[in-house]
Amino acid sequence: MRRGSIRSAVLAAGLALVCAGCPLPQPLPVVQRTGGPTVTPPRILVDTALPGDAVVTVGSNCPSDSTIAFSATVEDLNLDDTVEARWFVDYSLQKHAPNASTFAQAAADGTNPLRELAPYRFLPAVEVADGKSHVVELVVSNGFQPQGTPGLALPDRSPAPGYETQVFRWFVVADPTGRCE
Repeated sequence: MRRGSIRSAVLAAGLALVCAGCPLPQPLPVVQRTGGPTVTPPRILVDTALPGDAVVTVGSNCPSDSTIAFSATVEDLNLDDTVEARWFVDYSLQKHAPNASTFAQAAADGTNPLRELAPYRFLPAVEVADGKSHVVELVVSNGFQPQGTPGLALPDRSPAPGYETQVFRWFVVADPTGRCE
């Protein structure tokens, strides 16, 4: 066989393989990972987070009755799960505040994976009275370790085995000209 015909045959075989189009199978979201069952974690929909900016300028001289509502919507494809939302300020669970830890049930129609979270009411007159910046953090999961579990690297925010958490943070900057609502 001549050199040119061998080269043509190799090119034709390569072209045939490329054109055969054997796509690699893609992972499906419903396929579980190996190594044991996993639970589909809830996801914070970033475009629903309010306030909409990650940096929130808050008045350091706000009236005592003003509040700023932090909220978001969560998507959980498993409609049987209960999603828990925990709110932290400066990485400390806000146990004293109403709605510091809330549960979001699936919609009654049984088809909507979106869950509205009860807002966290940030009190500028209390929280930024020191004139310092703070971090407001929303942590969601459908399986937290129990609150107060000793020895956890992330107290009150660690997931139970087989579960995950998702976090959204706002940086609150104290400024005399900032917002008071």
